[in-house]
Amino acid sequence: MLNLNEMFRRGHIIWGSVLKFNDPAVVEILGTVGFQFVVIDREHATLDELAVEHLIRAALLTGIAPVVRVSENRAPMISKALDMGASGVVVPHITTRADAERAVRAAKFYPLGERGVDSTVRAGNYSLFNPTEYYRTSNENTAIILQLEGLEAVENVEEIVAVPAIDAIFVGPYDLSQSMGIPGQVQDAELRRKMKMVIAVCKQVDITIGTFVGSLDDFEFWVDAGVQFFWYSTDSVMFASEAKRVGEMLTTSSQDKSSTA
Repeated sequence: MLNLNEMFRRGHIIWGSVLKFNDPAVVEILGTVGFQFVVIDREHATLDELAVEHLIRAALLTGIAPVVRVSENRAPMISKALDMGASGVVVPHITTRADAERAVRAAKFYPLGERGVDSTVRAGNYSLFNPTEYYRTSNENTAIILQLEGLEAVENVEEIVAVPAIDAIFVGPYDLSQSMGIPGQVQDAELRRKMKMVIAVCKQVDITIGTFVGSLDDFEFWVDAGVQFFWYSTDSVMFASEAKRVGEMLTTSSQDKSSTA
C-alpha cells in the first residue's frame, strides 16, 4: 500500500480523487486505473461510519491509500477515522495555530499528541499488533493533512505550519475563492498569487502542499508551481461527466436514425 508520508518525504507527485459514493467498487476501479489514494469525504458526502470502514477496506485491498476528510476539527471524529485504519486524515477549516494544534493532538499518540489509546481497533489489527509498535508506527505513518480554506487561514499560514507533526497542508481553492468574494473563480490571478504564497511558506519548512484540481490544465499549472499532492475531481463528477457525454452521444445518434427512418 502507498505510504503517503513516505511519498511526501520523497517529494513525489501523487494524485487521487474524492469519494462521494458509498460503493467500494468505485475505490477498486480508481486503484486499478492508477489513482494513488482516495479521499473519503465525511464533510460534504452522506457517508456513515460503517460505509467509511468498508471504503477503507476496499482501498487497502486495492493497494491505494484511504484518507478520510472529517466534518469537524473534533477529537472523536479524527480518532475514529484513524481507528478504522485510514492512512491519513484531512481536518477542514483550519484557520489559526490553535486549530492546527488541536488537530495534531487528536491525531497523534504521545509524545506528539493525545489521541485516544486503544490497540484493539481495526488499525491495531484488533489487538494483534504489538501495542507499543502500533503507537509508534501510527505516529510515523499516519498523514495529518490540514485544510486551509479562507483568507484568514492564508494570512496565518506561517503560524500554522510552525506546529510540529503536520504532514501536509491542503488549500481548498473554491472555499478560498468564496472568502475573497469571487466564488468559483479558482483561476483568478489574485487567488493564485495567494496560493503561491502558501506554497512558498510550506516549501520553507518542508511541508507538503496539496490542492484540488478539475482539469489537466490546472493540474499542470500547479505542478509547475510546486504542488505535490492533488485531489483530482470527485467520483460523482467523473461519473456525471461521462454519463452526460454518453447520453448526448446516444441522443444525437437516435435522432439521426429517426430522421432517416
